[in-house]
Amino acid sequence: SLQTRSFGICVQGPPPAACTPSVAISASSSTICQGQSVTFTATPTNGGTTPSYQWKVGTTNVGTNSPTYTATALSNGNVVSVVMTSNASCAAILNATSNAITMSVTSPTTPAFTQIAAICPGGSFTLPLTSTNGVTGTWSPAANNTATTTYTFTPAAGQCASTASMTVQVNTNVTPTFTQIPAICTGGSFTLPTTSTNGVTGTWSPAVNNTATTTYTFTPTQGQCASIMTMTVAVNSNTTPTFTQIGAICSGSSFTLPTTSNNGIIGTWNPAINNTATTTYTFTPAAGQCALNATMTVAVNNATTPAFSQIGAICSGGSFTLPTVSNNGINGTWSPAANNSVTTTYTFIPATGQCATTTTMTVTVNSNVTPTFNQIPSICQGGSLTLPTTSNNGVTGTWSPAINNTATTTYVFTPNAGQCAVFTTMTVSVTNGVTPTFMQIGSICQGGSFTLPTTSNNGVTGIWSPALNNNVTTTYTFTPSAGQCATTTTMTVNVNNNTTPTFTQVGSICQGSSFSLPTTSNNGITGTWSPALNNNATTTYTFTPSAGQCATTATMTVNVNNNTTPTFTQVGSICQGSSFSLPTTSNNGITGTWSPALNNNATTTYTFTPIAGQCATTATMTVTANNNTTPIFTPVGSICQGSTFTLPTTSNNGITGIWSPAVNNNATTTYTFTPNTGQCATTTMMTINVNVVNAVTTVQGSTITASATGATYQWINCATNQPISGATGASFTPVTNGSYAVIVSQNGCSKTSDCVLITNLSRDTFEKNSWKIYPNPAITYLIVELEDASEVKVFDITGKIVITQSLKSGTNTIDVSGLSGGVYIIQTAAGAHSKFVKR
Repeated sequence: SLQTRSFGICVQGPPPAACTPSVAISASSSTICQGQSVTFTATPTNGGTTPSYQWKVGTTNVGTNSPTYTATALSNGNVVSVVMTSNASCAAILNATSNAITMSVTSPTTPAFTQIAAICPGGSFTLPLTSTNGVTGTWSPAANNTATTTYTFTPAAGQCASTASMTVQVNTNVTPTFTQIPAICTGGSFTLPTTSTNGVTGTWSPAVNNTATTTYTFTPTQGQCASIMTMTVAVNSNTTPTFTQIGAICSGSSFTLPTTSNNGIIGTWNPAINNTATTTYTFTPAAGQCALNATMTVAVNNATTPAFSQIGAICSGGSFTLPTVSNNGINGTWSPAANNSVTTTYTFIPATGQCATTTTMTVTVNSNVTPTFNQIPSICQGGSLTLPTTSNNGVTGTWSPAINNTATTTYVFTPNAGQCAVFTTMTVSVTNGVTPTFMQIGSICQGGSFTLPTTSNNGVTGIWSPALNNNVTTTYTFTPSAGQCATTTTMTVNVNNNTTPTFTQVGSICQGSSFSLPTTSNNGITGTWSPALNNNATTTYTFTPSAGQCATTATMTVNVNNNTTPTFTQVGSICQGSSFSLPTTSNNGITGTWSPALNNNATTTYTFTPIAGQCATTATMTVTANNNTTPIFTPVGSICQGSTFTLPTTSNNGITGIWSPAVNNNATTTYTFTPNTGQCATTTMMTINVNVVNAVTTVQGSTITASATGATYQWINCATNQPISGATGASFTPVTNGSYAVIVSQNGCSKTSDCVLITNLSRDTFEKNSWKIYPNPAITYLIVELEDASEVKVFDITGKIVITQSLKSGTNTIDVSGLSGGVYIIQTAAGAHSKFVKR
């Protein structure tokens, strides 16, 4: 805390005489070579015990608070001076400016040399001791023909020349690198590149072999720093995929075809699964496997309809049995239970586990009926008669005894089983008569002509029935004309059916393929075909049987399919290393395989070979593999911490993309550029250096010290935000309480520290004859405390009155903000006076 003390001082003699500070500087040399070090030395006069110095090059402050200043970066015409601030108590003016020294700086010559070409390890070279522009000197380190080395040329003394450097490249023996050729299938094709991925040319041995795994040796062409290299190309045998057979299914049931064979081959099946018909499926291995196609037939059993022999009608109360196994082997049960009193429809339900449907059977239960017939008139002996097997009221049955056309007979009608009918009888009278006789008609071919005579060989006339039929074998009945006691007679005329020749259909052929038509049918008919065979167009051929055979003509159409060219949707260009696939089925349905194996590292033309059994030609497709581009960017220069910068989203060579991580202007960061999709480009990186200025300060007592080293400093008063003249050192000790900060500059960046509050300085108070003045030095105001009111005057160092002010008893304030910096005298009306300094 501030305490007030009163005391008296007796001053004897006149006040000390004022003095004028001055300073002179000298240079170790004022004529130098650019970059040469020069030291300036200040010699002060009336500088006091610890004068301070501010060196300047032109108007720019340089150096530190020191009587010497050493520079290494002066330019021709630079003017060097120093401003000294004296702390001598007699100093009337505190600051003094020295004489100026103008520097003569000669730019050094840069030695120029012809670049020495790169050598292989162990090769020889010589570094010249005189540059092409005449500078002599020496090189270091010593020549090294085993490793790439940067050599420094140091000019001999006495030449205004700079150092120079040259890097002599010693190329290591490069190991040629190649993209490994993937394994091929036996018989596949591949090419060994004559230039490695790192640019070495040469030849391979032995010759390419696509039937066995082989190790090939690459021998570089002479004149390259490269070693030999080997590559083994694996040749894999073709495998036949094997599968566990899928058992037969019922129509409509589900099943799955495995996409991986028992021996590990993956692929696809076609056609699509069909659970309604037996189908043969083809397995096509996926590309990149040495494997053949395979087939599997999945049997689909149709749902069988159980078949039963119909149970005949029964009479009411009769018995019957419904079979539990159908005629076609389906077992099951019937519902409802058997009923012998009424006609009923029964449903058969197959037992589970059989591919079968339900079926029905109706069992008729009939009432008992008496058969009725029309009476048959008398016949001539030998005449024909027919006893109807169905009564007028629909009862079927048989007559006994057998028909007798030679004697009158009573016949008994016995109804067939399963009809509810009773026996009945009929008597047929027989009169003796003549039997007509005829010559037998020979067999004819279907459609041939013949005639039946209307008078028998023994003179009986009559008619035949039915009408003549030359299409089927028919038994004709001769009915004598009325009035003749003659019996009917019959004659059968055999009509041989015209056989239709049958042939196994000749399958469709591809245009230009050969085929033949058989001259004997499957059912033994011989003959010829017309027109002549044509293997270029679909044609219908007619088979004409040879004469003497009862046979018709027949036709057969042989389909000739045009050869189809498979069409495919073009696979777009890919980036090197990207994946793609070639379809195994063309747009127009042709299946097949591609060769060579897929290569995503080079543009390749692939050949599609259709699978056998299709009328199709080969086709080709070229898939372009574009090289990946490395994005190029102009490097972003170093920034100061907190400054803004932008990373371009489009590279110099037109690649667009994004950077990560997010922009950080507080720390040096390496950013990765990821190209947008759809561009053949790689990632790249850029490091942005962020120069961080350390503006941390420490306080020891009343001294504030900046933590940063190797920087420049300017201390400021936080109250006014103005620089403090001459306060350019790393440490600063204020003379009055207040808030202070430092501006630290380093690597082209500046940062202001936090303000530090200094409160531990006592007031510099001058007390005289019970009056006192403070602070001293003063900046804006001077405080004067008086016991008695008085007029005071302020004199400058020349004795000129600059302020006159009447003061009251007690504490007063004098505004000195308008005074220039320097030493002033304040004097009361009673003659008391004191010196104070205005800053």
